[in-house]
Amino acid sequence: MAGHARAVAGPRPRTRPAQRTTATGEYAPIHRALLTGLLSSIGKKSETNPYEYQGARGNTFSIFPGSGLFRPRAAPGSGSGGATTPKWIMAAEIVKTTKTYARTVAVIEPRWIEDLGRHLVKRTYQEPHWDAQSAQAMAYETVSLFGLEIVKRRRVPYGHVEPVQSRAIFIQHALVNGEYLTQAPFFEHNHSPPEIDPAAGKQGKSERSPCGYHAAIQVYTTRVCPRA
Repeated sequence: MAGHARAVAGPRPRTRPAQRTTATGEYAPIHRALLTGLLSSIGKKSETNPYEYQGARGNTFSIFPGSGLFRPRAAPGSGSGGATTPKWIMAAEIVKTTKTYARTVAVIEPRWIEDLGRHLVKRTYQEPHWDAQSAQAMAYETVSLFGLEIVKRRRVPYGHVEPVQSRAIFIQHALVNGEYLTQAPFFEHNHSPPEIDPAAGKQGKSERSPCGYHAAIQVYTTRVCPRA
């Protein structure tokens, strides 16, 4: 694909042999520029068939045999697994003949798709939880474009996504359950063992009762200000 762009631009002096088209090679800036207009013509290598690609809107296709990125299947009994096909590609056109083929193909990086298509990608979040090490609510993010999964289960901060739910997670887990890593006096006081009443005849339980648990959540909810 980059070769077509260079042909239009005209010849230039060559001081070294041309690199093969790779996502991290000298053609990467050209591929990124072309990708802005080809976001619906991207493909991710299938996990079940290394010669087939999953495309946008549920389409599947293969690299056209005439492409420089086409890799033939290994001959039966050859003992070779065949050459590796790129994991992510974009195509100038996707045509259907005896099967659906991607033609004029180039290698891309999935992070380019998320960056250039940020106004088109869909983000979903699962399993919000409290993370004591980073002291914030976290969740697993999945990013897709036209139904094609770009990023799977990336752990990200959840506060900017659902601030109300993140505040509730902070109150319940960090403050009430004691999962906040701090030596603040108020925190140590609130989680110190309850005093034992000598008149009770036996030691009281150190666990907070259900009523006390919900009361503590209510107290923190009224005192912890929502983010402005």
